[in-house]
Amino acid sequence: MSFREDVFSKIMTYITVAVLLGAMLAEAFVIYRERNVREETQGKLDEAQESIQELSQTCRNMEEDIAVLCEYKEFWENRVILADGEQLALLRKNLHARTSLIPEEAVVAAALAVEERLREKEEDAGIERQEEEEEIKVHLTFPDSENREWLRVLNDQEGTEGFWLLYAKAADERQDVYVEFLYEVPLHTADGKPERDEIGRIIWNCIAYNAGAGWQACEPEEDENQQ
Repeated sequence: MSFREDVFSKIMTYITVAVLLGAMLAEAFVIYRERNVREETQGKLDEAQESIQELSQTCRNMEEDIAVLCEYKEFWENRVILADGEQLALLRKNLHARTSLIPEEAVVAAALAVEERLREKEEDAGIERQEEEEEIKVHLTFPDSENREWLRVLNDQEGTEGFWLLYAKAADERQDVYVEFLYEVPLHTADGKPERDEIGRIIWNCIAYNAGAGWQACEPEEDENQQ
């Protein structure tokens, strides 16, 4: 073999080796890309599986919450029916016309709340309160009977306990003060309607009031004032 042929043979060998190396590198790059794609796909599949598990758990939690809400719905439906019924409308109308059912100590507490508020305003303004200033008077009244927000039923037994526990609110708009009350209305066991006294008035028992300083138990009053 001549020198020229030997050189040509080596050149061809180098070219062949370079082509083979290039092919190997290309195949290795393709394999690397496929591996990355597989890893990314597997990662996405794992994330999707975790998301599905989380959604399944959320769905189970929502089903439990829906069951609880259904129980509350039934609970409040009974209360709403009572709140919108004729009996409560009668009680609103009755209590609206009977401010004598407001205990005197609640009126006194409301007046003290107004006085304390005025004292704080005067202190903030640097005004010294005069001892001979006129005594603050409060006249509490119940809102109009068409308003359904100020009288609410707190128990939903529909008379099985023998009474209704009612939340009420009276206010003095001029003095900008209100008092919350808890009343009990005894019920007849036969028909579940409010009990009445000897002259036909619905019996109301005020058991507590709140004039802004926390709930206070009512002191026993004379029958004529309670009813």
